[in-house]
Amino acid sequence: GTATNIHQQKTQLFALKESEERFRTLAETLPVLVWITDENGNAEYASGKWEDYTGIKPNGANEWESIVHPEDLEGINQTWSNCLATGELYEYNVRLRSKTGEYRWFMVNGEPTFEPQTNRIIKWVGSFTDVNSEKSFSKELEKQVDERTRELLVAKDNLTNKNEELQKMNKELESFAYVSSHDLQEPLRKIQTFSNRILEKENENLSDSGKEYLRRMGIAGERMQQLIQDLLAYSRTKTSERKFESFDLITIINDVKDDLKDEIKQKNVIIETDDTCSIKVKIIVFQFRQLIYNLISNSIKFSKTDVQPLIKLICEVEEGSKMNHSNLKPTQKYYHIKISDNGIGFKADYKEKIFEIFQRLHGREEYTGTGIGLAIVKKITENHNGFITANGQPNEGATFDIYIPTNL
Repeated sequence: GTATNIHQQKTQLFALKESEERFRTLAETLPVLVWITDENGNAEYASGKWEDYTGIKPNGANEWESIVHPEDLEGINQTWSNCLATGELYEYNVRLRSKTGEYRWFMVNGEPTFEPQTNRIIKWVGSFTDVNSEKSFSKELEKQVDERTRELLVAKDNLTNKNEELQKMNKELESFAYVSSHDLQEPLRKIQTFSNRILEKENENLSDSGKEYLRRMGIAGERMQQLIQDLLAYSRTKTSERKFESFDLITIINDVKDDLKDEIKQKNVIIETDDTCSIKVKIIVFQFRQLIYNLISNSIKFSKTDVQPLIKLICEVEEGSKMNHSNLKPTQKYYHIKISDNGIGFKADYKEKIFEIFQRLHGREEYTGTGIGLAIVKKITENHNGFITANGQPNEGATFDIYIPTNL
């Protein structure tokens, strides 16, 4: 006889058996349903948790089809058949029925095992992981998203309706502006004309009180006309087309000085500008001309009677971090236009109030006006995505600071 040394084979078989026992021990402790099939997909092993959940062993197609939700059966079978044919990783979400009849979502993963020498698939190892909570959360999230989407669509429809109403109101406002600028002002002009004609003629039948009444009627008419014009100017700052263009600031200042030349000459006003004003600014030109006009005329109006009026204008372009104001963005560049005067000033408590429409700090007997001029200035500044501040002290003048982003 002959003797053969089979120690190596015994050692390999022992190691394989030990490895399989470790795998089965691990499979039984994992919180998933572990399975093994041969290369054709025939069940070879299923962990105890598989039978604990389903109540059956995966012995064949009939048992498999009895626990898969009918709506998921075709899809998972097609995926499994494709993986068996191609060797691709097996991944799918499926609902499995428990032994109590409840369906829960599971994520199945399967990976082929290859023979080292031939690289042929010899088995599949995989698991089913319970993802029902995650799936339910996902479904609830989708439901909430759908509800939110419907709410947004309803809000969009409402916004569309509001925009249509707003366009209608804008057209009505334009019609009102036309009526205000023509039909309402025409009777006022006639009242002023006729009252002036009567006062200009020497009429012995007209008493002094009658003449006073006519004079006051004319003043009231002028005030009403100015109010209508200011209201129209304020409405145009809201509804007019906002066309930005690069324009010389000094040109605007000179145009305003020319418009106010009578007032400037009457009060002997000095208006100082320096080289900082010789820059181009990106603005809505006709609105910005109105802004400069209102501020300069405001300084002239509230000048002192015993001191020659002095108005200074400067402009600088700096990043917000280099300017002393908390509302400025540090890395944003701004046009900073400062207009200061040596007039009567105002109390510090009024620095916000003076920009409100119809707000007056003085009586009509002292200073004329409708209380709309600075409200227009503020609105124009906002139309340029900027803001304006005011500072002053009684009898020490006032300063207005305008900040406008350069990248409009």
